[in-house]
Amino acid sequence: MIVNNNRCESCDQIMLSTPLFIKNKKGYCSKTCLDEPLVVDNINPKHYKIGGIETFDFIEAKLSEEQLSGFCKGLIFKYLARSDHKGKLEDLKKAKWYLDKLINKLDKSNV
Repeated sequence: MIVNNNRCESCDQIMLSTPLFIKNKKGYCSKTCLDEPLVVDNINPKHYKIGGIETFDFIEAKLSEEQLSGFCKGLIFKYLARSDHKGKLEDLKKAKWYLDKLINKLDKSNV
């Protein structure tokens, strides 16, 4: 059995040492994958959805409305407070993501 951990960052194909699949410095298998923009969601990445459920949805199912509100507010404060020191725009987007979740939850409960 051949084990190859060199996988394309775009399509996840195993990169072989052939003219079609030549590993380049960016970790893509071919010109096609290199030319396609690699979209990375740092606000809500794929690994938050492992196991068939979004991590936030799991947390929401386990907490009371009051607890979930506190959870969201805590994360909003965290990302706002560190935005000038660490992630800048990305942290503001993360804060907005949790604020939008909180607003949507409150909208649904006020209907």
